Amino acid sequence: MDNKAKKYIFWAVILLLVAGLGIAYRAGYRIGAFGVGKLGTVEITLPLSNTTVFVDMSLRITTTKDNQTLDILLTPAMHQVIVSYPVHYPWTKKFVLGSGQKIILNPIIVDQNVSGEIITQKDFQYWTLKNQVTSDKLPTKDAPKVSADGITKIWIDDNIIFAKVGDRDITQVLAPEPIIKNVSFYADRSDAVLFSAGDSVFVIEVDNDSAHIQNIFPVYKGTNPFFIETDPHYIYVIDGATLMEVVL
Repeated sequence: MDNKAKKYIFWAVILLLVAGLGIAYRAGYRIGAFGVGKLGTVEITLPLSNTTVFVDMSLRITTTKDNQTLDILLTPAMHQVIVSYPVHYPWTKKFVLGSGQKIILNPIIVDQNVSGEIITQKDFQYWTLKNQVTSDKLPTKDAPKVSADGITKIWIDDNIIFAKVGDRDITQVLAPEPIIKNVSFYADRSDAVLFSAGDSVFVIEVDNDSAHIQNIFPVYKGTNPFFIETDPHYIYVIDGATLMEVVL
């Protein structure tokens, strides 16, 4: 084979490689932390306009309308997403995105300023609500609380919040130092729990994997609050002599 033929073969191979790489790129394949893999998708639905999403501190997206769904294409790798909204606690999540995988994230957006209203004895619901709050009992393993979608069960044992999500193993959500007084699901979700302990009512994610970051935020801070949740949008809190409706 003469040099001219070898040159043609060399360039033909190069062209085939470039064409192959172009086809792979258009098909969504990239070189990432795990080698060559197909782009995955992260889906996030954000309730409030002007919410900012930071991905790996390099990509920034700001929503332009309420209840906007973002579909973000990312390489297969470990990623971090931070969701930020003015005067609300930032929500953070780390996750591993596999080749071609789709992950749905459900941020918890909690206002740093408690909003709601005081319910006085003149309100016809006052005594009913007060009795409901004061008579609320902690769930047990034999009598757990079940999420609205039936996926998750929660209960308290030895001042520890436990959860059973579907067929997964039992998860120890949290073992706080102060005594837990109430526990319920957050806003009809199966992946987040409300509980009162010490001087506050908190929301915490069920997933306690430290690699993912378990978010916990106060939704109310006072003196010695007890609560019930009768609606996914608010809770009723008794703190001393005060009965309040607190917006979630």
